[in-house]
Order: sequence, then C-alpha cells, then structure tokens
Amino acid sequence: MTFGKQFWRALGVVALGAFISASATGAVVTRLVTAGGAATTATIAAGGTVSIDVRLDVGALGAGGTGLIGTAFRLSQTAPALNGFISITGRSFTGSPFNDTTSGTSDAIVLVAPSNLLDPDNNDNLGRTTIGLVATPPAANTLAANLTLTTSATTPPGVYTLKPTAGVSFATDDAFNDYDMSGGTFTLTVTAGAALPPTISKAFGAASIPNAGSTSLTFTLTNPNAASALTGVGFTDTLPAGLVVSTPNGLAGTCGGGTITAVAGSSSVSLAGATLAGAASCNFSVNVTATTTGVKNNTTSAVTSVEGGNGGTASASVTVAAGTSPPTIAKSFGTASIPLNGATSLSFTIANPNAATALTGIGFTDTLPAGLVVQTPNGLVGTCGGGTITAVAASGSITLAGATLAGSASCNFSVNVKGTTVGPKNNTTTAVTSVEGGNGGTASASVTVAAIAPPTIAKAFGAASIANGATTSLTFTLANPNAATTLTGVGFTDTLPAGLVVSTPNGLSGTCGGGTITAVAGSGTITLAAASLAASASCNFSVNVTGATSGVKNNTTTAVTSVEGGNGGTASASVTVAAIAPPTFSKAFGGTIPLNGATTLSFTIANPNGSSLTGIGFTDTFPAGLVVSTPNGLTGSCGGGTITAVAGSGSVTLAGATLAANASCTFSVSVTGNSLGTKVNTTSAITSVEGGSGTTATATLIVGVIPPVPTLQQWALWLLGLLMLISAGVMLRSRQKA
Repeated sequence: MTFGKQFWRALGVVALGAFISASATGAVVTRLVTAGGAATTATIAAGGTVSIDVRLDVGALGAGGTGLIGTAFRLSQTAPALNGFISITGRSFTGSPFNDTTSGTSDAIVLVAPSNLLDPDNNDNLGRTTIGLVATPPAANTLAANLTLTTSATTPPGVYTLKPTAGVSFATDDAFNDYDMSGGTFTLTVTAGAALPPTISKAFGAASIPNAGSTSLTFTLTNPNAASALTGVGFTDTLPAGLVVSTPNGLAGTCGGGTITAVAGSSSVSLAGATLAGAASCNFSVNVTATTTGVKNNTTSAVTSVEGGNGGTASASVTVAAGTSPPTIAKSFGTASIPLNGATSLSFTIANPNAATALTGIGFTDTLPAGLVVQTPNGLVGTCGGGTITAVAASGSITLAGATLAGSASCNFSVNVKGTTVGPKNNTTTAVTSVEGGNGGTASASVTVAAIAPPTIAKAFGAASIANGATTSLTFTLANPNAATTLTGVGFTDTLPAGLVVSTPNGLSGTCGGGTITAVAGSGTITLAAASLAASASCNFSVNVTGATSGVKNNTTTAVTSVEGGNGGTASASVTVAAIAPPTFSKAFGGTIPLNGATTLSFTIANPNGSSLTGIGFTDTFPAGLVVSTPNGLTGSCGGGTITAVAGSGSVTLAGATLAANASCTFSVSVTGNSLGTKVNTTSAITSVEGGSGTTATATLIVGVIPPVPTLQQWALWLLGLLMLISAGVMLRSRQKA
C-alpha cells in the first residue's frame, strides 16, 4: 500500500537492513482500548479528557526477533466531526524490548498533521491524525502507545466513532501487507459540559482626548457556548475619577433585550438582564467626557450570567491631555422611531470648551448607516461659525468644514434624514477636529426605522338573521394602526355571497377618507378605492343588503391594501337568511241554517314571519246548494287586497293583500243555503309572493227543514174551555162542603 510505504520511508525504516523474515506467519492486529484496559467505549463531559491505548498484537510473529514491526494508521471519525474540538497528545510506550538496536534509534510513536507526505494529494480532508508506531517484537507479543483525547468546553455533545483506517506490515523484501484492523473501533460519547460564562471587551473611541473632550466607549459581549443561551447577562463599569457619562449620553446599540443604564453626568455604565443566544454577541456604546487630565484606566466588573456564572473583566484606557481643548460634538435624532420611508431631523451641536481661545477649522463628517439617507429636500436649518455644511439630498453623509467658534461659543444645525430600510440605525460621527485643539470626540445617536403596518378592516351585519327578501345593514370599519404615518390608496373589494345583493336603494351611509365607495343597487359587490387615513385615524360606512335566497351567508372581503403599508388582512361576517313561511288560513260558518236561510262565512289570514308578505290570495268555491247571499253582507278587509263576493255567485276570492310582519286580517260574507244537506266547503291553498303556497281552510254548514210550531183547531179550543170550566166547578163544590 502506497500510504504505508511512504510513511515508513519517511521515517527511515524501510531502508534498514534487518527486518522480520518474509516467511514469518501470523498477523499484527491493531486495537483501540481504554488505557490499561480492554473497553472500547468511554463517556466524558465536554471539556474532559480520555486516555486510550493503541495496541499492536503481533501474534505468531514471535518475540525476541531481530527485525522491526510497525503500524501506520489514521484515526478517522464519524459525524459530528471532531475537527477543532479534540486534540491528540501523548507518546508513552509499554511492552519490551523497546530499543531498535538495528537502526540505532529509539522506538517512536509519530503524530503527523493531516496535510503531509502520507496524503500528498490531500484528498482525504478529514482532519485526521496519522499515527506510526515502530519497535522490535516484544516478549509479550504486544506493543502499545498511549494517546490522550482532549475535548474542549465547546465540543458539541454527541457520539463519536474513532477507527484506524489504514495499516501496514513490512519485511526484508520491502513487501507491505495490510494489517488486520477489525478490532480497532472505539466509541467516545461526549455529554454537555457546564456552560461557559460570557466574555466582555471594551474600547474607547480615541486613545487621547482633551480635557472637557468626549469620546465613545464601546462594549462587546459574547456567548462562547455554541449550543446554549445565556440569560441574566450583566456587568457594571465604574468610570475612573475625571471621566463621566456625556450629556446627552449618546447611547447607541442594544444588548439582548437587557437594560442599559448610562445616566448623563454619572460615573457608571451598567447592563442587566440581557439574553444571548448560543454563539451570539452584542455591542453598544455611550459617550464619555473628561473632567480632569491624566491617564484614565477603566476596568469593568466581572461579566456574569445565570447559566455560566462569573466571567472576566474588560479594561481600556484613555489619556486626557492638558492644553487647548478640541471642540465637543453632540447629535440627536428628532424622534426615537420613524416609519419606513419616513423622515426625522438629525441635529448637531458643536461647542468650544475653551473660555479664552477661539477654535478655527472646525469640522467633522457623519457617514449615515445603511438604510438612512439625507431627505429630499434636505431641510437644512441653522449654521455653524461660518463653516460649510454639506448635506446632499439622497446622499449618505453630512459634513461640516472650516467653522470658527469663539471662546465658550457653540453652534447647532439640523438636517432631515429618511429611513429606506427597517431596523435600528446606529450613527456615529468622525472625531470633531479643529486647528488649535486637534481631534475631539465623536457623537453617536440611534433611530429605529419601523416597518409601516397596513390598514386594518372589520365588518359586521346589522342583524344575525333576516328573512328571505328582508334587508339589513353591512358596516365596514377601516383603521390606520401607524402612529406617525398617513396611509394612502386604501381600498378593498367585498364580493357578496350568492343569495345576498346590495339593496335597492343601497342605503349608503358614511364615508372613508375621501375614497370612492361603489355599491350598485342589485349588484353583488361593494368596493372602496383611493381612501387616505391619517396616522391612527379610522373610518366607517355602511350599505344595506337584501337576502335573495335562504341559508347562511358567509362573507369575506379581499385583503385591505394601501400604498405605504401594502396588503393587510381580510374581514369576515355572516348573516343567516331564513326561509319565509306562507300565510296561515282559517274559516268558519255562523251556524246551521234552514233551507233558503242565510249565515256568515268568516275568513282569518295571518303572517307568521318577521317580514312582510305580499300578493296574498285564495279562492273559495262553494259546494252545490250554497251561494253568496243577496246582498253579500261583506264586512271587514284584508291588507288592502281585493275581496270578490258577487251576490248569488258560488265563490269568494281574495287577491293582492299585504300583511306586515306578524300581522293578521279577518273579513266575512253572508251565504245562503238553497238545497238541503251538509255542505263541506274547502278553499284553495292560500298563497303569497314571498312565502309561496300555504294550506287550505275547511268548514262545514248544515242546511235542514225546521218543523212549524203545532196549532189547535176551533172545536178543540171550545172543548178545552169546557173542560176547564168543569174542573173549576168541581173544585168550588168541594170547598163548600168543607
């Protein structure tokens, strides 16, 4: 195998004259086991170490020979990769004898980097370490080299498999043969170790500032743990005497949602309650001002976290020089937050801290961060000591050059800037400079460009349920959720579901930001277009809709949209159109009549719905022997309908009546029976436009012969009188005897 030959030749072994005889039999087996043991597995926590032996069992080659035996192999590993996480050290030996008397060199274990003559074409690229072991055959038939595998605290937890992937033996004829590698696999399980604390570093923006000058002080914190977050991250930086937080403090940047405290004029800066995801970092800066001269050595407290405990400190120094002080500079945005494509002012204040010395040639450059440009027009307001202010519209920088400030004088000016991308925009100037005072400090400020939210929309029907053919309102409410941005081009379309149409007339009420509302009577759509809503404003309008078919009508608009905020959400509402019942109907005769006698026939019609019924009607065709009386005796009415009851005819009709919701009506006619018998009278089904056909109504009338009151003949009357006289006489005589 070329791999083995190159290795042993590189060590000067192949050229030696004394080797094991080519006629030797047996095998040399390479094994990986725990140090001094036989286990082929081990478990350690990240950051720990494990000691393993590389063993060569020489088998039948025998002991005490004069030649050499050797092995050369690489340790390869399965995913996750060990590269950069496990180091291999150690060169100790066991077994005897251990002197290579033939070559005059010591037995050796050789650790070779991956890119070497053993892999000249560098085609493995596995980060593997090549190990060579050379010795004379030992009496115990076993050679061993001890290796120490060391993990780091950031070694990812996992199961790692190490295995020899190449090996050779050799003899005097320069023939190389593969070793038996079957026993070489070793499994290493790495568990999660204790979390490391966060790290901290700090730096002043300038190495030297004049007394009363300012510079930035920047802090960078990092979570060194690749797979675990750190919470409660914090530190305190107590400034040395003669150094205070500037006024304003010029705070720029954030750190993991933590609270940054830097009170203007105070002597400390602190961070508390920050959270850093695995391998994440953050940085922020504040401006500090010198109040005395000298070297200011500044060291923070130890940075700390809940999971990792206390970490290190951070130190930095700044020199405050005596003599003429440079100018000072401060800057601020007009607001903390602007919407995307919104604008705000950016103000600069430059001051000469020297009471008796004028400063000339004052200048600085402010390169705006990405996503922030000078507004068009630039809105420049103010001047500064006769200097030239350059702020080209749509450019990314603002400069001042050649200004002059008398002793203790100051100036300020402002330019409008526009946010073109969302996110926090941290902005720091170059150091302000002057001829007399040299370089001063920088100025920092931040503004957040927030995404513009689209408009919102809501809708509601005026009733949860209406009858078929009935009407209800449909109200739309639109709002601009942005506190500082007007939305234009606001619009949407509402396509009504089948069975729901815009009423006639449409009943439009209300407006919306000057937009055009379209709601054509009888159509199935309602639209709003080109409305404008001021910041935090809202509008509402309503249209009447009519149910044309029964059922649940689920209604959803398109997404509401605007020029600035793009597409928003939809709005949904439902109304149930209930089926309309037909009118109810009953009738009754006044009572039994004799032949050719007359009685009343009464009709009662009712609307059981919560909406009106129109076109109500029926026909009552009488059975034979029953006719409308002369005159017809009509009394009552029914919803403006036409009642037809022609005297002597055989029918009564109602047509075109209208009954309001839950209303009823009653009317009656006189009928005459002109033949004897029982008259069963059933109407047609009552109908209406909205409710369709209803039921019939039935009543029964008996037309019969009534016997006359009996009368007495003349003789019977005389006989009756005589009998009465006789009876009276008998009663009188009886009383006299008594």
